[in-house]
Amino acid sequence: MTPINSGSGSRIVVGLDLGGTKILGILMDEQASVRLRLRRPTPIGGNGAVRDGVLSLVSELLQAGRAAGDSPAGIA
Repeated sequence: MTPINSGSGSRIVVGLDLGGTKILGILMDEQASVRLRLRRPTPIGGNGAVRDGVLSLVSELLQAGRAAGDSPAGIA
């Protein structure tokens, strides 16, 4: 996990793209700059596995944002 830009105490939004082969998550700041981008394979094993994969990715993104001093504003 490598932040693209350093945090500045701004509000961030988590963005998700859930597909058949990958889950892409980003942290975006108020200036629409992508701070962090994470990509994981879509889990195999049904709805529960996919839900757990999405929640894990969101958790990683939020932890990185908070560690940089940013506060979450929403998830899209």
